[in-house]
Amino acid sequence: MAATNGLGCYSDGEASLPVRKELQSGSTLTSALGYSLNYNTLDNNKNPTDGLLVDFKQDYAGVGGDVRYLKSAVDAKYYTPLVADIVGLIHVQGGILNSVGSDIRMLDHFQMGPNLVRGFAPNGIGPRDLNPFGTADALGGTKYWGASAELQMPFWFLPKEVGLKGAVYADAGSLWDLQRTVLLGADWRSQRARLYSFNHHSSLDRNMYGIGVRQRQCHPFVGGCGSDLGVAVRSAAL
Repeated sequence: MAATNGLGCYSDGEASLPVRKELQSGSTLTSALGYSLNYNTLDNNKNPTDGLLVDFKQDYAGVGGDVRYLKSAVDAKYYTPLVADIVGLIHVQGGILNSVGSDIRMLDHFQMGPNLVRGFAPNGIGPRDLNPFGTADALGGTKYWGASAELQMPFWFLPKEVGLKGAVYADAGSLWDLQRTVLLGADWRSQRARLYSFNHHSSLDRNMYGIGVRQRQCHPFVGGCGSDLGVAVRSAAL
């Protein structure tokens, strides 16, 4: 078998150079400890109409292993009754990934999609590697924020006992601050590799918006379940 310079799969379109560089470093052991804090004043955990729910989580990697970082995330939801059976929901979230004495790997970055702005594909938000072979791999980021406003209401033509609700919402969010130190290393000698490693798409760091409608059913035993139909209003063409 002929020797390669590590660009074979890259030129075949299987993966972009930053991804291959991360994987080429070999196996990595991550040992992490985490905790979460919760503040809950909801009137009903399964079908809330009033109250506040705040979750704060932190994970520290570095208790042994090869990776060191501190990952923090906060998620807050505020429900309030408006008029008739209409409930308003404000949802905000954010996170930050900090290095602790070592570089942050790309594989440890946040990856965001419909969990931040509904209507986007999985890993569809944030910096991407736009190379000539069209892989457009998501590279993630170390900071993100998200916010949404939602109006929930029962379907007027159905009995309340059915538990079927509808909603309209608008989302906004952003994922940014890719740690570029993961893109290039001394082991990549090829000038071609150096050129493509810097050809990542940074304009996707900008804010993203989405709107949509939601169908939700409240079951007395399992709580809420539903589906969203979202449209990405602002995105960058890849």
